[in-house]
Amino acid sequence: TTVRDFEPGEAWASYQRQIGHLQALVAAGLVFPVKTAGDVEAARAAGKVGAIFTVEGGDFLEGKPERVAQAFADGVRSITLMHYRNNELGDIMTGAPRNGRLTQAGLAVVKAMNQAGMLIDVAHASPATAMDTISASTAPVMASHIHIHGMTRSPRFISLYMAKAITEKGGGVLGAWPAGIGITDLKGYVDRTFELIDAVGIDHVCLGTDMDANYKPVFDTYTNLPVYVAGLLERGLREGEAAKLVGGNFLRILAAAGRLAPTALK
Repeated sequence: TTVRDFEPGEAWASYQRQIGHLQALVAAGLVFPVKTAGDVEAARAAGKVGAIFTVEGGDFLEGKPERVAQAFADGVRSITLMHYRNNELGDIMTGAPRNGRLTQAGLAVVKAMNQAGMLIDVAHASPATAMDTISASTAPVMASHIHIHGMTRSPRFISLYMAKAITEKGGGVLGAWPAGIGITDLKGYVDRTFELIDAVGIDHVCLGTDMDANYKPVFDTYTNLPVYVAGLLERGLREGEAAKLVGGNFLRILAAAGRLAPTALK
């Protein structure tokens, strides 16, 4: 939760420190930087762990769209516009609104991300902020870790209406969130994944983020990935469909964000 607002420049300094740590991992040869969808295969060929740099929360931008280009040059390929606080771009879904919608600064950031070829993430955004973002973006967007309201409701879940708005905008994707909200084990996570598939289709669901940083996670280590995939296959998915879910759909939307950029930065 948010304890206080950032001091001027504080979030930017924090970003610079953290991106420096990630770049040091690359420099040390510990990870392979994934900047395009094709880099995943390159990382596999090199026998390295591939790393996609993302930022959860656009607070570090401080409403300055020109920082998107700097982040892209730093290797960042996706930004979650909101996280735990209303910021200069818009509002979060779990707090009282301050802006009411995507702000003018937020609109400029969305356009800058489209221009750079960076994937926009609306997880944590309020319905109004998310819908404005979907409308303003020229590329498909994702919600990297969410679920839809159903048998279980949560302030961090979204409506079916919003889910379809995300997926119908150029083929956006929803990340199946492994939070222990209404579920307690991997079987429950498989069930939750199928709820998303039934709602929006297999082409619009991917493995969600926030594995070990959420409430009572039911999938907190990739060593359980074979068990999860086995559960999907047991429930009736074909191998090709499971492949879409655990990687293919995300890589498609990552590629689309870059391909649709008017003048993607290199």
